[in-house]
Amino acid sequence: MNMSVDAIYKITPDIATNIGIMIFSFVCPGFLLWYLISPELFVALDFLKLLVLAVAVSAPTFIVPYMLTLICYLVMKKKNVSSIELYGGPRNWYLRHGINNAMNMYAIVALSYWFGASGGKLLLFIFIVIIVGSVFELFKSVRFVMDPGEANSITLFSDSDR
Repeated sequence: MNMSVDAIYKITPDIATNIGIMIFSFVCPGFLLWYLISPELFVALDFLKLLVLAVAVSAPTFIVPYMLTLICYLVMKKKNVSSIELYGGPRNWYLRHGINNAMNMYAIVALSYWFGASGGKLLLFIFIVIIVGSVFELFKSVRFVMDPGEANSITLFSDSDR
């Protein structure tokens, strides 16, 4: 009993934030989607298999824009864009894209429920979210390159906020 309380005290705000984003951005919406698509499968699978499927269905809407952000950052760094630190880093990108992914995935769940989507429609919703997220990320990167000042900063917090 005492060991579990000690483990809770060791959780830092960074770890709690990362776990929270993982749960609310990948796991919960994935569970909801699988329940909407196939309630029988949802009940029949054990937790670990369902967890893998939940993350698999939720991850593409996060990974593609995140990788695009990384590629834009590397190009800007190679081109010596001024104030590159205002573009953020992996920690900022994870938080920003994780929050966006949660909103996007819950919107997909709502649309899937509303339209009775499964299979092809669901894949179409996910594909549209990936495209829109990627275009939005490119727009933000171009805007940052045009004016890399504080006004176009895409960081959620500075490194001194750690």
